[in-house]
Amino acid sequence: MANYILRPNEVVYSDGEIFQYPDSGNYWDKIDDTAPDDDSTYLYTEDLRGSDYYPDYNYYTNFRFKVPPIDPEEDEYPISVKFYARCRGDSGTDIEVTLEPRIWSLSGQHRKSYSLTDTWTTYESTTITQNDDGTALTWEQINNSNTEYMVQFTTTKNWWETPRKGYATQCYVEVLSYKLKKLTTDTIIELKQYILLPSVGGVIFSRIILPELLEQEDESTGQILFDIPIGLYSIWRNK
Repeated sequence: MANYILRPNEVVYSDGEIFQYPDSGNYWDKIDDTAPDDDSTYLYTEDLRGSDYYPDYNYYTNFRFKVPPIDPEEDEYPISVKFYARCRGDSGTDIEVTLEPRIWSLSGQHRKSYSLTDTWTTYESTTITQNDDGTALTWEQINNSNTEYMVQFTTTKNWWETPRKGYATQCYVEVLSYKLKKLTTDTIIELKQYILLPSVGGVIFSRIILPELLEQEDESTGQILFDIPIGLYSIWRNK
């Protein structure tokens, strides 16, 4: 299993005003820390509160960032995508941070929200393991130029109240993947557990325990099939 850690290389869009500290350089280099530097570099919002035009509206400010693409190996497939953001609020209350991975062509909203304190804390987004229709994630989605990761600050403070501030420093994306292996017959007989590709019913990857290996070879395809309780699975072998 491979574990890719991807750090921001672009801040592409924001709703509301986002500022950087220090104010020189690029916005993305304030949140691309390998190790968190907290108050040394960060993005932040100030004067976060409701509008006098919409006094009951929950006011928000967000920014979105992108990461470099992954160059996968042959027969390597993505398992999951999740991102992290290290954030804090000011000394006040009533401020939340919401993390949302916006994977290209993924429908619906996959948001996870947290109440902020004035202490730097690393928060995590929802873990995306498949599309909403149950199909597997693809490298095309993860590497797509439209894939973004959003950090949003929200407050319920009214316009006449003391405004809130939200801060973000270290942000990064974690992508887990695995590579299908071609095995010899002798290796398969000794196999105790493996990640197998279902031969029917769509592409869903599962780690399973094989109680027994009931081998049947499909001469036309060179596949070895295993009839196990959760369905018919297959694994390629070298002839």
